[in-house]
Amino acid sequence: MKTALKIAWRYLFAKKQFNAIHIITAISSVAVGVVTAAMICVLSVMNGFGVMIEHLFSQFDPDLRITSQSGKSFVISEEKKSKLLELPSINLISESISETALAYFEEKSDKKAAFTYYPSVNEYQGRKTLQIIVQNYR
Repeated sequence: MKTALKIAWRYLFAKKQFNAIHIITAISSVAVGVVTAAMICVLSVMNGFGVMIEHLFSQFDPDLRITSQSGKSFVISEEKKSKLLELPSINLISESISETALAYFEEKSDKKAAFTYYPSVNEYQGRKTLQIIVQNYR
């Protein structure tokens, strides 16, 4: 390793005239610095967007979601619901159904997108944050 560093030091920082190796080294060093700074800025902005979107969607996403291990649905008894609601950390239990669907944007067009469809359920009306968000976007 010492030999490689000595050779690099000899050719890059020679006391002789200013030659092409110095120019190429300076240009590549500046390019690496600019690209690194640009990547740091872009990644910082993307991290900020990720935090912002996570905050926006955290108002819709439940803190705890219980799903069926097999199949699309399961039955929960009223007795189990009442036991869950007795816990101090649970404010609301809402049953929901979701289905993946495909939307076509125009007739005779190739524009289509897959999305997850959640039919509206009356229990969601009890959530104050959801009412505020819906009113702000109308």
